[in-house]
Amino acid sequence: MPQAPQLMKTPRKAKKPTHIKQIIVDHQNNSSLKGLELAQSRIKTASLIKSDLIKLGDLRNEERDEYRVELINKYSEHVGLVLGADQSEPDEVTGWVVVWLWDVGKIEQFLDLAPKAVAKKQQTPKVFKTNLSEFVMYKMIDWSRKQRDQGHSPRPLWDQAYLMVTQAQEPVDKAVAADAHKEQARVCFELDYTRSETDEEKKQALGQAILGIRQAEKLMADKAKVKTFKNEVASVINKAGWNEIILDPKFHP
Repeated sequence: MPQAPQLMKTPRKAKKPTHIKQIIVDHQNNSSLKGLELAQSRIKTASLIKSDLIKLGDLRNEERDEYRVELINKYSEHVGLVLGADQSEPDEVTGWVVVWLWDVGKIEQFLDLAPKAVAKKQQTPKVFKTNLSEFVMYKMIDWSRKQRDQGHSPRPLWDQAYLMVTQAQEPVDKAVAADAHKEQARVCFELDYTRSETDEEKKQALGQAILGIRQAEKLMADKAKVKTFKNEVASVINKAGWNEIILDPKFHP
């Protein structure tokens, strides 16, 4: 069975132990009082975020993650108000908090907050050229690859990120989605298959690998660049005499 994931350290990390406040999202409290509180918070944070970003940019690289943690804590209540509102407009601070959670290596909280932000139509800050779902997938695809390179399984965090493609709440660029499907196929083939103990588990892993490859091909055709990988998986299937996997409709997108 797949081993429990060992989280790889991100390149940048605060020197001192840090604690990030939990961002509490109350979806049921939509009173006029909360609406007024959110409006006032938007006015206040719109001014503060400008000076905070300038200060962050002026810091040395080794000092920035510690300050990012301070900012996440500083704006956590505001983000909770934004995401807890019945209807929410795009909020720059919320986008930055999602980005900062990734920057400081808080992957679990990053993956918890990002889908909630997407559901409330939040966006990445203007300096980024992707939407939030694409930002998450860019980061997590690279993270998952590095986990595999070190012999670690990226699950269950990868599974959580992959939902932002398979259950997308906003449009995801076809190339990004195809890369996500390819990464899913790699995880299934290189880790799940090789660590499976029973034939049924191995067949399921191979089938999921084929499904990921086909989903990438469906989106990008030859540009998916999966021909060699597809042949490699097919060779394993043929050698094992499990050709029914290729025909199984559940492994066709």
